[in-house]
Amino acid sequence: MNGIDISRIFIVRIPSKEIELDNEILYRKLCRIIVSALMLSYSIRSDTAVCICIDNKVIEAFGNSIKRLYADESSCIGLIKTLFKKKTLAGLRISNNCALEKSCKTIYNIYQLLEGEYKELETPLCIELSVKNDYLMIRNTKIKFWYGIVIANIELDNIGI
Repeated sequence: MNGIDISRIFIVRIPSKEIELDNEILYRKLCRIIVSALMLSYSIRSDTAVCICIDNKVIEAFGNSIKRLYADESSCIGLIKTLFKKKTLAGLRISNNCALEKSCKTIYNIYQLLEGEYKELETPLCIELSVKNDYLMIRNTKIKFWYGIVIANIELDNIGI
């Protein structure tokens, strides 16, 4: 697991048919996912990682080693563009599979977590989200899927994981 202590892993699966041909839209979605998973007010969640799986390509981001991640979209898009050119940056890499997934004992669907449908949570806590459109229905409310990641982080903070 990259020699790090990770207690939360978000696994976000996006079918390629959900990705528009415009790279700027893809970059914005990737940034929103990474920022939602890793940002904590004005700092970074060092115990959290995220795997974004788009068919056979995976973007992994590690909170404990990522550099120059800020909440604003423009700087994050610059980071993503650089990643696509270099394939690896501090705390970011592109690979063919989610290596972090091997460390998961149980993978919870984000709906299970947000609806409180879990028993005992083990670390690393692995939360999977399959994106079929840009929205989730949580407690009869339609929200953008990256807000679901933010809400999951808050929920996990509240229960101490």
